[in-house]
Amino acid sequence: MISLQIALWVFSRLVPSNPLFLARYVIGVSIGWAIILAQLATFFMKPFGSSTRWGATVLLSGVVVFCWSALITEPGPDYRALTGESDGAFGHADLPIVCLRSHDFLPREHYSPQADRYYYLLDWQVAVDPQNSRHATVEFKILDALRRNYAELFHQHIVLSEEFLRMHPTFLVHEVPHTSWVSLRLKPEDYTITKLDPDRPLDYTRDGVWRMLLVQRKSPATP
Repeated sequence: MISLQIALWVFSRLVPSNPLFLARYVIGVSIGWAIILAQLATFFMKPFGSSTRWGATVLLSGVVVFCWSALITEPGPDYRALTGESDGAFGHADLPIVCLRSHDFLPREHYSPQADRYYYLLDWQVAVDPQNSRHATVEFKILDALRRNYAELFHQHIVLSEEFLRMHPTFLVHEVPHTSWVSLRLKPEDYTITKLDPDRPLDYTRDGVWRMLLVQRKSPATP
């Protein structure tokens, strides 16, 4: 237990640029250190009785100061403003963007300054398609439940594929490998699909950074 706490704390100091790691783990690590040190203080002070309570107070105050300092970091970039920022490198700022993974959709829909652009499409045929991850059906159920139970937050942006395609003749799609929505729903006879090039270098090692497809519905043939 103690070795794990030490390892996580050291890693958080070596990689201070990962806000998800800091938010999710370092606070927990600091609380763990507080528990460990408080337990040690209790153990060492117990034999001395009430006459040394001041010493325990000083030690526990040191614990609080240590944990507080561990939580304080230098001001970093505005990660709320940077959520989905890479999507702007592909232009077409007026078009909606389809996210094929809930992992990409939920942070953007909640934090991005352009949250209204993002959509997640419910499509059961895609969810059970063998080409997709076995987690696709679970993801479908979770997002469908979010739409039903938190309609005021998600009902406009978690929609059925058919409904979205009917409403939006032109849109963007994250080009996520090994997903079948594009191939199943955007037939060549109905849609033109163009791969867009970004206007600046993108850090593709970051999770949730994808190339973009421009999708345009073809006009029906004139009889």
